[in-house]
This record gives sequence, structure tokens and C-alpha cells, in this order.
Amino acid sequence: MNLDLINGEFSHDSVRYGTSGPEFDGLSFILESDHKTMVVTRLIEGLFDGGDSISVSGSCLLEAVGSKDLMFEIVPYQLSVKIDDVSKDETDTLGCLQKLLSAFFH
Repeated sequence: MNLDLINGEFSHDSVRYGTSGPEFDGLSFILESDHKTMVVTRLIEGLFDGGDSISVSGSCLLEAVGSKDLMFEIVPYQLSVKIDDVSKDETDTLGCLQKLLSAFFH
């Protein structure tokens, strides 16, 4: 798989296709549970300097076992994460990104 994070002119390649599987940037890793796979990556400072959203895009090599053959398909993906302005008060965590992340940590 590959995973690119972009905001304005700033781009960060979190995961790249490697010769024996995904190659990570040192800030990203994969969690696997049963039939689910999740990429976990840190959002670095440069991603908050160029605009009001972070573009997440890439592709994933999927494999499936058919009745006779092993099948492969590269599936592209893309989404945008909106970044809301957060008050200068450090206790204010009502921004959109914080709300998104809090859904996973409660």
C-alpha cells in the first residue's frame, strides 16, 4: 500500500510500496486484527501549515483467493480531513480534527 498526506504545498509519504511489503516512514505502522487491517500514522506539524484540510490518498494492493487462482487488484482511495480553527486557549479542543480523533479514544 501507499499513503500520502498533503496540505497545501506540504506533502508527507507515510507508507510506500516496498519490495516485500509496505515501507513505513518511522511514524506509521499497521495494526491487524482478524480480517481487519488499520494504518496508524502521526500527523506532523507541516500538515497544519498550508490550508484548512489534509488530503489523504494512496492505493492498496488487495489479494483474494478465488476458486482456482490468487487474484490481485490495486484499489485507489482518497479522502479529505477538515481542520477547524481552534481557540488560542489550550483547553479548547472542539476542532473538527479533535472530534474525529476523539471518536477512536473514548
